[in-house]
Amino acid sequence: MILHARTAKPRILSSPSKPRFSLGRSAELFAQAESVHGAREYTVRVCTNRTCRKQGAKQILRLTQDLCIENVKVIESGCMGKCGNGPNVGILPPGVVLGHVSTPRLLARILSELCDVAVDDAVLKATELRLRGTSLANAGDLQGAISCWNEAIELQPSHGLYAVYSNRSAARQTLGDNQGALEDATAAVELSPQGFLTAHVRKVDALYALGRIADAAAALDEAVDANPGYARTDECRRIRRALEDATGSQQ
Repeated sequence: MILHARTAKPRILSSPSKPRFSLGRSAELFAQAESVHGAREYTVRVCTNRTCRKQGAKQILRLTQDLCIENVKVIESGCMGKCGNGPNVGILPPGVVLGHVSTPRLLARILSELCDVAVDDAVLKATELRLRGTSLANAGDLQGAISCWNEAIELQPSHGLYAVYSNRSAARQTLGDNQGALEDATAAVELSPQGFLTAHVRKVDALYALGRIADAAAALDEAVDANPGYARTDECRRIRRALEDATGSQQ
């Protein structure tokens, strides 16, 4: 039994598309670039306004943050113009706005060419494999998705593995491998940044599926300890009630 629909299929973060980009200028960005000329740190501003958001800007923002590129700060931005050509990204310095930045690899290439910033290739490849896996999973090919995620894990990238383990946990549980799902969820919890509650929910679900109700309740408590605000959410309350009902039926 699955406690929450979140485990029904892996959370999709983005979908690959054909790389292409165009350069544009923004007076605001160039004004800011003047004051940071020669700086060794860079800021990537991802427009998440309505049009860019529909074109996948939120996914690009999240994935670029996951790359944890040294000396590069990735933040949300309002509209920078060029609406309809998104996702749009501003790079400071040198102070340019780029359109159609639709994949992490494309953004990595842009940073390399414009800023001479290197992106860890293992992290980049693992991110691409994670994206390919989520696309396969959403199409119903869970075994193919798991193969992609296995490859990503074998690369041992320095960042981002928590999302791979979390996705593979969901796929394994869907296929009936509850012990494997628990192992992956546990790894995801250990590696995930604060606020990534999906990993905790995966662990609760796997323990519940294994009949370890008390351990599932303890895992939910761990999620609340790590993210206190979670206790006030409807999701947490629903899971808590389901665990209490299961505990009562076992007595």
